[in-house]
Amino acid sequence: MSKNIPKLFQNRLIKAEYAGLTAEEVKKIYIEETGQSPPNKVEVYYSDDFINKVNSNGFNGTIIHLLDEKQGINQMITITRGSEKSEINNWCPEDWAYNLMGIFVGQNADQFRAAVDLDDAVTSEIENYYSDVELTKVGLGHSLGGNLITLLQLTDEMFDNVYTINTAPPTTYQLALIDESFVKELSLEYNLDIRDNFEAIYDLNPTELEAFAEEYYKEAGENINHLVMDQDFLNALSVVRGFIEVGNFQILMKLKKKFSSERNINNSIMTPVNLV
Repeated sequence: MSKNIPKLFQNRLIKAEYAGLTAEEVKKIYIEETGQSPPNKVEVYYSDDFINKVNSNGFNGTIIHLLDEKQGINQMITITRGSEKSEINNWCPEDWAYNLMGIFVGQNADQFRAAVDLDDAVTSEIENYYSDVELTKVGLGHSLGGNLITLLQLTDEMFDNVYTINTAPPTTYQLALIDESFVKELSLEYNLDIRDNFEAIYDLNPTELEAFAEEYYKEAGENINHLVMDQDFLNALSVVRGFIEVGNFQILMKLKKKFSSERNINNSIMTPVNLV
């Protein structure tokens, strides 16, 4: 498998991850969407086994490792989960408290740090496997998960390719909070010490700030691919103060037609009506 993975395969993985993926389910989806035998080794790693839930602010994620040296496959697929309707034993999702403070205001980076810790831990474990095939890394995410996987790529460029569906766009305030290199350049550009006086960033012209951030992260975003519905709520946030657009966008009109199967829906979603 190359650094790119089939769109239907990635979309089904993102959807299935919400319910909890197993190795057997990954194999089944692989066969159905590629028409090929799955790799010899399929391992699934869960964030609950690596991340302290108390400090992760509702973060959930799954990493899939596909290894088959005869097929030339050594691939790590990281899926950061989107916002859920509710958390277990809690009437409201922890994610949305993070959405408000983390994305909109840039005052909370707990889920981002949890995602980094998960990737670091599993990458180290996977690299202990002997393989003559170079490890490739792909990031997947939907909604808040798309925001997190985008942030990981923009700040560390840890993936060969990233694919998101209806992602919550990153904001300049998020990036200033988590990326020391960006906040250093920002401080130099505006002659401010934003690291020690973060509140100063809210006084900057938001349009100029967004333009600066989009140019700064342009290269890091070259391998980020966003699929968004034209009328999706999170896509509409791109016009709100602080949100930036980085990466490649495929914009689709809202689907109104009824489909007889999930495959037909996926096939329709993959048909572009406008490329931005």
